[in-house]
Amino acid sequence: MGGDGNYHFEKSLLDNRKVIKLLDQAIKQNKGFSLARFGIGEISYLSYPANGLLVQEFKRYESYAGVSHAPEIIRRELVRLMQDTDIAGLMAPWRLDPWAKQTRTVLEQLKFMPTKACCAWIMQSLLDEGTLWLWLSNKKGISCWTPFKRSGNRF
Repeated sequence: MGGDGNYHFEKSLLDNRKVIKLLDQAIKQNKGFSLARFGIGEISYLSYPANGLLVQEFKRYESYAGVSHAPEIIRRELVRLMQDTDIAGLMAPWRLDPWAKQTRTVLEQLKFMPTKACCAWIMQSLLDEGTLWLWLSNKKGISCWTPFKRSGNRF
């Protein structure tokens, strides 16, 4: 995709029910499905080489997530992940508008628009709605989160 208006991902963010429906559909079909969150740290890396505030967030993310690879390697892997994920969790302007704008800039620089996207805070939103634990109650899977050292717990 190209052009100014095409990178306004927030105009086509899937709502929570649609994301859950797609996840349930993948489970029913017994096929893999990924929802990857691209928050402040990931957008900082995707903006690499960064400056100003982005450098601060970049360094904070490295410490928080236990990053040990060179920024170029992390950026390359994040680009691959964004292109391969089924749903990209992106920062919605109603949550953090400056970072939503930076996300649009990153997408434009990459000349890429995810096929499907939702708000990066979908899990918190599902918790707030009171639907997350009910939905998870009869599922088997692996939950991954940061800090990386704690990821991979099974439920």
